Amino acid sequence: MTATPHAAKALTSALGRFENASGRWIEAATGAGSAPAQMSALAGIVQARAQVQAAVAVQHLSDDMWEAVLELQGGGGASI
Repeated sequence: MTATPHAAKALTSALGRFENASGRWIEAATGAGSAPAQMSALAGIVQARAQVQAAVAVQHLSDDMWEAVLELQGGGGASI
């Protein structure tokens, strides 16, 4: 059992959100949008960045926990 599929799905979602927000930011910055549109796009970028950081942190934690379980099962650590 691992959290990898959940972290991967969250990371994929965050990267998609980042791509969409970046596109809106470029449109707004080139004059196709207003100041509120720029702020909305920037907020989307910041939110997507936070989601990416959370997904990566979940993956790191999952890896650490999986290594600990394998170490315990292999006799390399304390027994349960």
